[in-house]
Amino acid sequence: MDDIVSREDPDDLSSNVMFTFTDGVGRCAQNIADQAAKDLGFDDHDVHRHPSAIQFRLGGAKGVLCAWPGVKPREIFLRPSQIKFESESKKLHVVRISQFRKAFLNRQFCILFAALGVDPEVIKGLIWNKAKSIIGLAERVGARRLTRKDLWMIDKVSSFPLAALINAGFHKDPVVLDVCTVTERRMLADLRWHARVEVDKGVYLMGVADESGLLEEGQVFCQYHDPEQEDGPVIVKGDCAITRAPALHPGDIRKVQAVDCPALHSLVNVIVFNVKGVRDLPNMLGGGDLDGRLDHGTGTSSHLLNQAPFDRRRLHLDLGRAFRQASQRS
Repeated sequence: MDDIVSREDPDDLSSNVMFTFTDGVGRCAQNIADQAAKDLGFDDHDVHRHPSAIQFRLGGAKGVLCAWPGVKPREIFLRPSQIKFESESKKLHVVRISQFRKAFLNRQFCILFAALGVDPEVIKGLIWNKAKSIIGLAERVGARRLTRKDLWMIDKVSSFPLAALINAGFHKDPVVLDVCTVTERRMLADLRWHARVEVDKGVYLMGVADESGLLEEGQVFCQYHDPEQEDGPVIVKGDCAITRAPALHPGDIRKVQAVDCPALHSLVNVIVFNVKGVRDLPNMLGGGDLDGRLDHGTGTSSHLLNQAPFDRRRLHLDLGRAFRQASQRS
């Protein structure tokens, strides 16, 4: 199975600059992905029981295999970009499967969004709203008025069986309240030093290529299933920001168009990138590919999208002015 490639300049046949839209991603049967999930401990009632993609190692090949409709049972199709060296080993080693993960801001993303035109006051407001949701955890536990975010915070931050003790009626026990206070302070310290704020309608997902060729340049398809929600899978539509962590440059955050494509509805908890145009979108995000080492994030937060003009021309002018001023001072 060949890779989908494009030249930097389609009219210049002598150009050696090539972009591989399918770099690191191949295809496999759905039963292979299902077996991978089962071997990793996912039971029949888990929403991730039937993954749409897996990260793998197979002899001298590595990357991602997308469970594509129409592939016969137990079949795997690799691309040249996935084969790093020849090997006689035929054992399939699964690193992980595609799963739902919430997206969070961090210090670096805050700086990059500010460079793209988001008002710093908007970012400060998001951080302050997060702080207000953390403050008072011990008081809410004592009154048994825990929110869903409180339960998530207790479960993720501390290995102490805090939730079980609260449910057992020890919500006013001094030890339990002390642990809640420590948890609250730890979350506030993490917010202060890392600016870890959940992105509204934001997810981190494994990326795959559009094997159907139906998506146009600048389009993506994203369908995710949050295990905490009972509404079923959600298809992202409209403008959304897409990135790849870690992001180091404002160009590592792009605004794309998320569309509904019925032919891709079988793919859940993955971001499907188009294979049309001059340059593939993952390559624009920090020179990335689709080999599964790092996930791609997408979000439709109105706080950020409505504020960010994504005016890269203004950004380049500002950078040029900064360089000139620096050279004059030196």
